[in-house]
Amino acid sequence: MRDIDELKKAPGLSLKRYLILFISNVLGVYLISSGLNLTLSNLGHVVLLIFIVATFNFVVWPFITKILMPFFVWTFGIAALSLNGGVYVFFGHFLGIDFPGWGVIILPLTIAFISMILSVIFANHEDNPHYSAMLREAQRKRKGEPKNYPGVIIAEIDGLAYDVLCEAVEKGHMPTVKSMIESKTHTLKKWETDLSSQTGASQAGILHGNNENISAFRWIEKENDNQIMQCSGISKVKVLEERISDGNGLLVDDGASRSNLFSGDTDDVIV
Repeated sequence: MRDIDELKKAPGLSLKRYLILFISNVLGVYLISSGLNLTLSNLGHVVLLIFIVATFNFVVWPFITKILMPFFVWTFGIAALSLNGGVYVFFGHFLGIDFPGWGVIILPLTIAFISMILSVIFANHEDNPHYSAMLREAQRKRKGEPKNYPGVIIAEIDGLAYDVLCEAVEKGHMPTVKSMIESKTHTLKKWETDLSSQTGASQAGILHGNNENISAFRWIEKENDNQIMQCSGISKVKVLEERISDGNGLLVDDGASRSNLFSGDTDDVIV
């Protein structure tokens, strides 16, 4: 299981990740140079260029991002790629490495693509920095000290059958779940759904204790001028919740709903 104290540490890059980024940059520069008929005779200059750009990105890029983030979003990231490529072009010029034409955009794209491929090959699934950032943001927004009382977190994995889950645990694909079961803190039990056995009816039953007349994911209501009702879309789901809710759902007492179809009668909702 993930150690919360480990997540509280400042995020960093492992040696493996550094090597992948370095190799990606070297390969990217050489691939682009061959595609643009650019001769690179000095590997030392290439390594020095990558080191300079990495230092620039580490020191200066956060400030650039903070200032230009709206512009990056409006241009769908193209501006960020161009600027990053421009950094290579600028510093490369002083080392005798000139990237002409579309190299400004193609170079960072190539490096990112190679990095992605190498990360997949070497199974570099390092998500601690992501969770660390989430934890720090939650701590920053938290008002007062955390309350210490029992609670429960319900996580839904859509369409996951009991036998499939057991197989995943047995094969080691879900080590956290496996450790929870082996430590006897949790048990794994079957859940038999009723009809219809789909997300809308299931969540309605779990969160509101009522899934009456939710017969499928999508259906036609003859009594309502043959309108199509479905378990998706904010307007449709709102109508469904008004029908099934009695104001006393599962989450009504200090609960929170995240990415669910229904609220469970809590005001703390993020769809």
